[in-house]
Amino acid sequence: MVEFRIYTKVLSGGTSRLAYQVTYTGVQGEPIKYSVPVPANIEIRATIEQTGGTLRAYPWALLSID
Repeated sequence: MVEFRIYTKVLSGGTSRLAYQVTYTGVQGEPIKYSVPVPANIEIRATIEQTGGTLRAYPWALLSID
């Protein structure tokens, strides 16, 4: 099982909050995954956490849409 999360800040002095989360389990028929667009002008942070199964490496990238 793999959890993907995106956190953002609303104000520069504020706290990062969870904006998007998705969990994938089992074999995936489509190996490339995309999140919904998450608007952020202060800060954005993405995490991937494997919470079960055999330890694997996950190549990933955080892209911006201008």
